[in-house]
Amino acid sequence: IQKCVNVVSSSDTCLVRAGTYYELVSVPKSGTAASRITIKGERGASGEYLTVIDGGITQLTGWVQAPEIGSGVWKRSSPSWTVPVSGTTIYPSALTANGKSIWKINESNVNDQPISGDGGTWTQWISRSATADCATSVGPWVLCWDGIEALFAVKNGTLYLRFRNGDDPNAKTIRVAPGSYFSRMNPPEFAPLFIRNQSYITISDFELRGAEFGVVVSGQAHNNIIENNIIRGGDINVYVYQTAADPFNGPQNTIIR
Repeated sequence: IQKCVNVVSSSDTCLVRAGTYYELVSVPKSGTAASRITIKGERGASGEYLTVIDGGITQLTGWVQAPEIGSGVWKRSSPSWTVPVSGTTIYPSALTANGKSIWKINESNVNDQPISGDGGTWTQWISRSATADCATSVGPWVLCWDGIEALFAVKNGTLYLRFRNGDDPNAKTIRVAPGSYFSRMNPPEFAPLFIRNQSYITISDFELRGAEFGVVVSGQAHNNIIENNIIRGGDINVYVYQTAADPFNGPQNTIIR
């Protein structure tokens, strides 16, 4: 996909055929008000999404058990990436198992802030049995893992993963996307589709998944249209920030629908 968006010009359409693409695509140029650039996926006869961009660019193997954390917890060295703009080191922000999203334990809790409810630490939470009860922040006790099938955390360069029933991640397809909650002050190009300082771009008819963000629009970007996409998992579907989101500094008009 990146090759396609690198060569299109104003009034061109980059039509991405059906398939799953493990990419983080950055749009390098603008269209014009009269001649937009369109980046478009394929849809089926019943409207189903056929073109998938998955931000899980790296597949992880080589998991070993982590008994020092608890029963059923697995670990491996954490991949890391460098943000091109700031040089910041970024760690995994999104993890999937066989295409399904895994919840991430917040960095503040991994850095020893107690988790709300019964105040447990992140190691206590990730290692609790599948039938354990937990208090909530509003009082009632519930099953800790009710509605949760897996959790992951990153601590001191190690990636920890626990499935509710202690499954071996080596038997699954585990993919990871770069980014971090704290990168929001300067979100890097770690989204399936990223627009920085480019305008008059239309993005439509994709399924976007496997990353912290679905689409990021930043800088001086304006008059972009993000429409008719489905975005799964992650934290923010479409993240518009910097001047692109500032109503007091020129035309923004990013349309999301």
